[in-house]
Amino acid sequence: MRARPFLFATAVFLCSQAIDAQPASTVPPLGQEPTERPLSDRNTPGNVIVSFEGGDVATDIGKVVLGLVEDAGVIPTTRHVVAEKEDPCRIVLKLGYPACTSELMKALDVLNPKLLPSRGHLSIGDTMVVPDVWLRKYRTFQKFARSVAAEQARSATIKKGWTSLKIGSAEVGPNTELVSYDAYELVLFAGNPDIQARLEKRLYPLKTLNVRVNSIPFEASPATAFSYRDPLQYQTECGTQPQRPTAVNYRLDYLDSDADAAALVAQRPPGSKATRVYVIDFAIDPTPNLAGAVEGQAVPLPPGGWRCRWVNPTERDHATHLASIIASRDNGYGFVGVSPTSTIKPFEFVRVNSNTTTGLGIIPGKEADLAYQMVADNAYSTPHVYLVATRFSDFPPSMVSEGQLDLSRRFERDLEHRISQAQPMLVVSAGQSEAPIPLSPGVPMSPQNLGDQRNVLVVTACEKCSRSSPRLWSKANYSAPDGHYVHVAAPGGVPMLGWVSAQGVGAFNGTSQAAAFAAGVVAEMMGRWPDSYGSVEYAKKRIQTTSWPIYQGNGTSDYKRVATGIIDPNLALLDPSKTWIKTPTEWKPIVLRAFSSDVVRFRRSSGAALPISTESVARIVRITGDGVPPQFVLYKDMYADDHDPDRLGEISREGPLTLAQPISLQACDGQSFVLSDLVDVIIANLPAADPPCG
Repeated sequence: MRARPFLFATAVFLCSQAIDAQPASTVPPLGQEPTERPLSDRNTPGNVIVSFEGGDVATDIGKVVLGLVEDAGVIPTTRHVVAEKEDPCRIVLKLGYPACTSELMKALDVLNPKLLPSRGHLSIGDTMVVPDVWLRKYRTFQKFARSVAAEQARSATIKKGWTSLKIGSAEVGPNTELVSYDAYELVLFAGNPDIQARLEKRLYPLKTLNVRVNSIPFEASPATAFSYRDPLQYQTECGTQPQRPTAVNYRLDYLDSDADAAALVAQRPPGSKATRVYVIDFAIDPTPNLAGAVEGQAVPLPPGGWRCRWVNPTERDHATHLASIIASRDNGYGFVGVSPTSTIKPFEFVRVNSNTTTGLGIIPGKEADLAYQMVADNAYSTPHVYLVATRFSDFPPSMVSEGQLDLSRRFERDLEHRISQAQPMLVVSAGQSEAPIPLSPGVPMSPQNLGDQRNVLVVTACEKCSRSSPRLWSKANYSAPDGHYVHVAAPGGVPMLGWVSAQGVGAFNGTSQAAAFAAGVVAEMMGRWPDSYGSVEYAKKRIQTTSWPIYQGNGTSDYKRVATGIIDPNLALLDPSKTWIKTPTEWKPIVLRAFSSDVVRFRRSSGAALPISTESVARIVRITGDGVPPQFVLYKDMYADDHDPDRLGEISREGPLTLAQPISLQACDGQSFVLSDLVDVIIANLPAADPPCG
């Protein structure tokens, strides 16, 4: 599933016969354009379509065109001979762009480095290179219920703020207002799947609430939530030669990440490192997508490039699939991992064993080896990530009574003791069964019962990993109601594609895949910001804080099963040393001096007062639209709340909440931001002792 921006109302195209409430103008409805190009060309297989609907359309178009021309060869160009009385702006308008913006001028300069058209020194007969793209102008609309105050407020905002788009309004039913406006789309012709993938990769960071990117697949895809990610469709494409399935990018394709933050995390910052991720599982097969990623493996790439082959995976392929989710290289072999720069350290822990009740067995001596390895590695300042998508050996009967572990003996075994002592960053799958159980410290199932430890992140799986109506996997184990023992959700509730063996690709689903996804995000966080995550509780806290909250009221009762929400890779990768605020138009970093009060005063939906010390605020995210009293979800740092060291890395979620009194954020540069005017606030992930303004 491609990540989509959050929209407050549904936008659709007007067909050529639809009502257009706008006064008569020269703007034709959809399908009746002033160009001679037939509309059917728009839907040609392989096209990539960038739609600009609402907001500052001219600037958005300019940013996209500039982004495309900076990648030489990604879009075609043509030559324009300068005529009498033509200057760069007149040429831009002649080409159909809505306005002459600084971004378009920069794009022309990139295409014409010797001529530099933005300086205006053009002569008749000069030949200028311009993008050869199809820019369509059309009408679109949104519908709003008259009886819903929030929707009417949104309608009023559009009509007031988008006047340059020739706003029209009409009643189309007893309770429905239709607001129409001009829109544009850039139709890009991709000649082959590789060019299409390159365009998608270039365009993804440029998406916003008002800029959407869609692709027309070369082959027909089923109308499912995961589009061409459906395993059956992928399997069909995999066997078709020479056609290859479109590349899977795990970070982009399986969940609904914050698109407005994409551009901020598109490139790794200077000083980034490669994080080592231990995969404590089966052995890992040498596969071309992991060439150079797996320590101790030399994988010669097959001559002639990738030829997709579908295989039905077995338990033996488990670890290879997990490693693929984490660290598949962007090397043309079908998949891009969540952290494609991380290195994988295989740690063979499990083998098929017909003599056990499960058919699998822990290799004798491997638990001791693992305990030693954790201590040896974590004596250094650079933490590693340990993915545990299995369980350790059963506790002896003497430590268990009536199905509950004796808590005084929980760290008696060497492996659990070393986990507590060395504090490696463990990312653990919650596990699953036909009868899932609540996880807590007393459950005799390790390491799934270590979720209260500052260095252990327990991950469940989501079936629908969206913001509007998330749904957790019903078979996954979940957090007991008395604590925060399962922390985040990640993709895994539906089959995830990937390399499963040296023979080919297949699909698995489960909390193992969700934990692998989370491990990749944590590894990328640590790699990008190594100085910020030297203490692993900061990584555990941050990935929870930046998750999209599952709360009471967004269409699910699953909020009881997980401490926070669904992982958002884009937000997790933001610079953790900054406080990030989201205005209605953009994310921006600030250095926060203080809130205007020591206490944020909220009210619960029941009306009960909820005062929160600003020291414990980790994030405040708005969950309602414009024009209505804002409602929020709060993430609270439990250690900052009561300074109990046992609660390091623990985040709790509160909400929906309303503000009981106004409060603002004061930045070190003197700026002040009223909380109710903001969409989101993520507080810097810093020790409380650090002075905020130097």
